[in-house]
Amino acid sequence: MIFASRPHNEAALYLAYGQKNMITAKHGPYWRNMRKFCTQHLLSNQKINSFQSMRRQQVELMIKSLKNELT
Repeated sequence: MIFASRPHNEAALYLAYGQKNMITAKHGPYWRNMRKFCTQHLLSNQKINSFQSMRRQQVELMIKSLKNELT
């Protein structure tokens, strides 16, 4: 819990919708619900696997871009 309470940050209030995201939210019930939602819905194996072809395509594009930079 050392890092659970983050210092107040004015920029986060404006950039992160009033600290209403998992990264900038204060530790508590809201943060726990956000983490639970992300784990169950956004980071589930099924959801991650559904984007496999897109990730593969992006990696191929990145490798192609790096090769072009080297030549």
